[in-house]
Amino acid sequence: MVNRHDAPRTSNAGRDEEECAAGFCCRCSNLRAAIILWASVRQDRCGEWQAGAVGQVELRQDTEMAFNFEQARKDRHRPAHALRTAESHAAFFLPYLKPGMALADLGCGPGSITAGLAAAVAPGPTTGIDLDPGLPAGTNGVTLVQADVHELPFPDATFDAIFACALLQHLSDPLPALREARRVARHGAVIGVADIDSAGYLIAPVDPRLTSAFEVNAKLRVGSPQTGRRLRALLHEAGFRRCVAQARAFHHGDPAETKALADFNVSWFTTPEVVQRVVAQGWATAEEMAQMSAAWRDWGEQPGAFFAGFWCEAIGWAD
Repeated sequence: MVNRHDAPRTSNAGRDEEECAAGFCCRCSNLRAAIILWASVRQDRCGEWQAGAVGQVELRQDTEMAFNFEQARKDRHRPAHALRTAESHAAFFLPYLKPGMALADLGCGPGSITAGLAAAVAPGPTTGIDLDPGLPAGTNGVTLVQADVHELPFPDATFDAIFACALLQHLSDPLPALREARRVARHGAVIGVADIDSAGYLIAPVDPRLTSAFEVNAKLRVGSPQTGRRLRALLHEAGFRRCVAQARAFHHGDPAETKALADFNVSWFTTPEVVQRVVAQGWATAEEMAQMSAAWRDWGEQPGAFFAGFWCEAIGWAD
């Protein structure tokens, strides 16, 4: 049986995989409405709130554009996230789990990793925490909590094990979230975190249009995209001890893999909501976005195409 507890929030800025540049998450429809309402007023020089006709329209348009972009990003990425499992993305953490532990999965997303972690600590309780938490059909023994990882709705010293995969890279400052994780960790608890490091990739053949594409993608993302290399240091600064880190490579190096990666990016750089946001920000023109899309198509057709990057992983203890 799956239990779900929805904790209403009025502010969820910059918390998870769908964080947006406007400072809110597209997963929260109530927050979207709140931002549009906020856009209907502005503060004058005397500090009094008044209706701002022009400002209202501009802010509403910016808010809608940001929301549409984040919804497009979610629609494109969420299915891929649901393919991740504990075996594929938490193998480094599984050896530290024992039956009976109380476990929290921060930023659990669709819950495909959470389900595997729950099996490892059963009959202990597992809690999946996200702004939009989910679980694969048929998953048992997991409680879902809709919450902000910066304000976890749990008492001190609640969990024996804490996990976070691909969460910290999307936070403008990962440290407060890790300090909150330390607060809810029991003495002796283990934490495992995993994130990519966007600066550590390899691609061949090189194409200036692809370089531009990576630069645009970096601007589209808000957070700490180079968090991977800092995981060990962040855990230590948050109060965890005996911290160790490692890295593993992922790759696209056969015809099926390179075609899949190319097809995804060909479509991504022509997605209307993405193009609209990039053009509005002045990062590239619509024609340049089309050229980036074409570059990915050309790359995918190269018989020697290759792409590789790194997942960084770290373990720490609440001593």
